[in-house]
Amino acid sequence: MAKFTRRLFLAGAAAVSAIGNVPAFAGIDAPPDGPIVLEDDRVRAVLNRHSGSLLAFENKETAWRMQDRSQFGAGFRMYVPLPERRGHFFTEKDNPLQSVEMHPGNRGVTLVWSKLRSPFTTALDITLRANISLSGSGLLVTTEVENKSSHMIESLGYPILGDISLPHSDNVLSQGVWGYAGMNKTQLIPNFVNQTGGGADIPMEAALSAGASPAAEFLLIFTKSEGLYIGYHDVKAETMVRYQFELAPGYADSLDGTLNDITLTRDFSHIKLEVYQFVFAGPDQRKKSPPIVIRPYKGSWHAGADIYREWRKTWFTPPVSPAWVEDVHSWQQVQINSAEDSLSFPYSKLAEYGSDCARHGVKAIQLTGWNRGGQDRGNPSHDTDPRLGTAEDLRQAIEACRQMGVEVILFNKYAWSDSSTEWYRKELYRYAARNPYGEIYRFEGYPYDTPTQLAGMNTRHLVSMCTACPAWREIAFKEFHKSVELKAGGILQDELVWHGPGAYYCFSKEHGHPVPVFQFSGDAPLAEGFRKQIDPEHFLMSGEAPWDLQNRFYRLGYTRIGPDHVALQRYIDPHLPIMIAVGGWDDRQMMNRALQYRYIMSYESYLFRGRLDDFPLTIEYGKKVDTLRRRYNAYLWDGEFRDTLGATVTVGGRPHSQYSVFVNASTGQRALVIVNPSNADEMLFDVSLPNPRRLSVVTPEMPEPKDFTGQLRIPAESAAALLELQG
Repeated sequence: MAKFTRRLFLAGAAAVSAIGNVPAFAGIDAPPDGPIVLEDDRVRAVLNRHSGSLLAFENKETAWRMQDRSQFGAGFRMYVPLPERRGHFFTEKDNPLQSVEMHPGNRGVTLVWSKLRSPFTTALDITLRANISLSGSGLLVTTEVENKSSHMIESLGYPILGDISLPHSDNVLSQGVWGYAGMNKTQLIPNFVNQTGGGADIPMEAALSAGASPAAEFLLIFTKSEGLYIGYHDVKAETMVRYQFELAPGYADSLDGTLNDITLTRDFSHIKLEVYQFVFAGPDQRKKSPPIVIRPYKGSWHAGADIYREWRKTWFTPPVSPAWVEDVHSWQQVQINSAEDSLSFPYSKLAEYGSDCARHGVKAIQLTGWNRGGQDRGNPSHDTDPRLGTAEDLRQAIEACRQMGVEVILFNKYAWSDSSTEWYRKELYRYAARNPYGEIYRFEGYPYDTPTQLAGMNTRHLVSMCTACPAWREIAFKEFHKSVELKAGGILQDELVWHGPGAYYCFSKEHGHPVPVFQFSGDAPLAEGFRKQIDPEHFLMSGEAPWDLQNRFYRLGYTRIGPDHVALQRYIDPHLPIMIAVGGWDDRQMMNRALQYRYIMSYESYLFRGRLDDFPLTIEYGKKVDTLRRRYNAYLWDGEFRDTLGATVTVGGRPHSQYSVFVNASTGQRALVIVNPSNADEMLFDVSLPNPRRLSVVTPEMPEPKDFTGQLRIPAESAAALLELQG
């Protein structure tokens, strides 16, 4: 396969541009019958005056055309199923613009398509309006669909970038969205990953604003030196968005899925991005989108995240929570029972675990499986299990732990109903989320312990419950109150970010909500109802990796990370309490990442079925990490996390990525946490820090500061911090 080179790619792109119908970017003015040009000092956008297609979009500071070749320009793609043809779309190709209205000063334009046609139907009384304006060094887009036909508008693809190119200075282009407390990242060029298998006629990649990653309020398309931010700024979470990339017409060579010169320089081959809004506008309905921000930026992906951070300031306020949550601390997660009746210990012995925690300086116990039936069984019941003791037994054990300085956080769950229960069969089925065919969204459930269940034969199937249904929320409120009555230190709500496979919208007509409704729109009123029942200064609302809008209600998020973790959420909110699982017998690498990313540690021996003394190497090193963070908290805890910005670290002249920069909020002095990810080899690090003050070295094992002499030697599986301690 030919090597991918900028020379060949640009030669092909230039040849196509020369024959396109858009002249080189020569000026702002355009003749009345020529293209529509929106331009300021930073960006230039060119649209076809007859079809509305976006023909070109350029970052003038870097000369990167995010939308490149004009023949691949596109307008819109509206999905309107017909009775005998569900796969039916309207596009600008069959629908010239009805009107074009320029905004004052040529700072924007309103495009209108109406009486939409396709080869498969006569004109339907549907109108699409798109407002595009120059704003904040980019484009601000809103759409409005007005449906006076008898059909349902299910989705709208707008805006569309029909030909995404590489910037001049890079050879790798990636896309990333907010995922499981980090960044979900895949390549576009040169390795375009087909995520649909055989479900579509061309290779596709997608990033969702709901599902495994409901937090995709924004998408980044980026290289090491620049990128493009596309933000769907919907604080109410009323509409699901899918960022869909398409490689048309497909791979030239499908063996390894690599895009080479042959693929991308041919006139017919291109990568397209469609921003799909699932509007579900029925007859006589009008749907208007929130602002869609399209803004290029210079720098690493952090500069794109900074655009989101600025918008976030307009709506985010941290919820009131117990003060201890904000300090350096650690947790233990303990499963007291599983779905297969592995009754580990009675409630009365919980105080023994509390004593372990107090002895090792662990602040909280997340108690999992305490409810009747055990973990992931009997949902949504949050009754105590008589086989483990009484509610009073658990209440007394919680208080005994609190007297030792240890809070008990109860594992709660409201996403599902266990379909094997009588409660579900007799009542709860009424509140299950329904697909367009009236069927429930079902999930096969989680296997535990026994050979039969691990083989998947008797797992408890779970049904997605409609959080947008007021009646279901009332049931959840009553179940939640049982945790309040137990005088717990708080809850950790599992599976905040997932309503089940495909369960994005509920189509039930009996739930008292619009049909259909975006299920994630019910998450905020559910959390608000919970918070009305608590004293927020003494009761913690936490959950599994809350998506960002949920962080207005849940102050701590639990997640798990891997070796390729990108700390996007930490960068966006440097002081948000984020906790990671630490379960290895000598889990130094995971704890070093906790130090690097300012994460709380959740100790989980035997996959959270053991005790702290079961892994002494892990617990002892973890205590040293937290002691270091307490001693130098102005840097490593209260300082602002900057990820890798502001410093460069190399090993043998090669870039090293496992480090983070912190900035002391009071003094501006900096700290670098550097991790040696090797399991066997010592590493010698060179550090470049602009205008450094006198630097001192500290480590979990040697917390007393020592002068930095120019190179940093770190043993295998170890970490060190460089601190600007002197004035």
